[in-house]
Amino acid sequence: APGAELVVRRADGSEVVTLVADRVGNAHLAYVGDEPRVMASPEDLTEALAHGSTLAPGDYTVEGVPVRVLAVDDVPDPSSYDQELPEGYGYLTVRDGVQLSVMVRFPNEDLYGPPPWPTVVEYSGYSPSDPDEPQPGTLLANLLGFATVGVNMRGTGCSGGVFDVFSPAQAADGYDVIETVARQPWVLHGKVGMVGLSYPGISQLYVAATRPPSLAAITPLSVIDDLWRQQWPGGIYNSGFTRAWLAMRDAETRAGGQSWDQRRIDAGDEVAARNQEIRSQNFDFEGFGRAIEHFRPALEPRRIATLVDRIEVPVYLTGAWQDEQTGSRFALMLDDFTASPHTRFTVFNGHHPDGYSPMVILRWFEFLSFHVARRVPRVPELIRTFAPLQFAEVFGFSADLEPDRFAHHGDDVDAALAEYLAEPTVRILFENGAGHEVAGATAHRFEVATTSFPPPGVTPRRWHLGPDGTLV
Repeated sequence: APGAELVVRRADGSEVVTLVADRVGNAHLAYVGDEPRVMASPEDLTEALAHGSTLAPGDYTVEGVPVRVLAVDDVPDPSSYDQELPEGYGYLTVRDGVQLSVMVRFPNEDLYGPPPWPTVVEYSGYSPSDPDEPQPGTLLANLLGFATVGVNMRGTGCSGGVFDVFSPAQAADGYDVIETVARQPWVLHGKVGMVGLSYPGISQLYVAATRPPSLAAITPLSVIDDLWRQQWPGGIYNSGFTRAWLAMRDAETRAGGQSWDQRRIDAGDEVAARNQEIRSQNFDFEGFGRAIEHFRPALEPRRIATLVDRIEVPVYLTGAWQDEQTGSRFALMLDDFTASPHTRFTVFNGHHPDGYSPMVILRWFEFLSFHVARRVPRVPELIRTFAPLQFAEVFGFSADLEPDRFAHHGDDVDAALAEYLAEPTVRILFENGAGHEVAGATAHRFEVATTSFPPPGVTPRRWHLGPDGTLV
């Protein structure tokens, strides 16, 4: 009942917190303070968010009823992944019973033949499961012969659960998504990759760090290294893009906040309607971020840079120094992918969406071809024919795709892969914007290939703001 008080206790009987059900009878607990208290208002929740800690996994009672809070490593019985995902829109159930909305798209059979197909997942809080508008990574992969599965995170789109930006629950859900998708009969090799730029790029790092056995490779583009430092760079509140991005997530995770989810509900999707009944419990993350002025240990599990050394699959990552949305700190963690058997990093000056630009997109396709499809990368002529028109529409200039670099191996994937793996792992592109007759086009003038970043022999020079407007 609205206003009901629910006492949460640890297994030893000690009190954790008293929750007060909201005006529609919902209550949800994720953050707790240092001392037991009554949480009856958004202000109480903000206080717990800003100064408390995440509720620890383990055994509890709610009004005497035993409950268990799962940890990321509490993997369910593999039989729970035996769920059928047909082509089109549907739902996938994760380990705690939450249903995530998914959209399955198959490639063109006339162009790529019958199943099974190489398969990739795009996973974020945007609208990857919107049946009418595929996300960029999904669209490109589908055109290039991959089956794709777009999945909305809990608390977003038509998915159930409560949204909590880059929470452990989202990482655990990602593990369950990978294992469920990989068991589909239309998935080639029984393993899947991940695609996505920005939000669906960042989410790949969290998911891969949980080490799903059926994950083949990831391709995170335009990512961050630390959620808190993105909000407080240099200890100064980021009132620009990060504040606006979090405010937009708050707006879009409200019931019907993405418009397509409301259209599905209006059309009679009862699962979507039921899933959104708990949206009254979604947090105010813009206010949350503003309240956390100092980094503290409770934020460490969401710091991506401390997780990437757990990733044990091949990684393809790109990023731009002048990225107006995620910044350049991604480069600080490139040396930390120590458990990955193969990394491929491409860095450049440029903007946020440039990971899909003509200067790098073929290299993305090569990586997915080798590590997910396990075949020699070869772009169909039909795709090459239409690529310049698509580049002109999206990037403002006409450009051809790079030639197929490994076609001389025919279908000998082992020989082609050996040549590919022998290449330097870091590619640095210089003067993006000056490499084409169209000023500002996403094309570089020259590049440097190296085995590490920064390249051997580079001496850093640090600049600081000095008195009277000087740079010293």
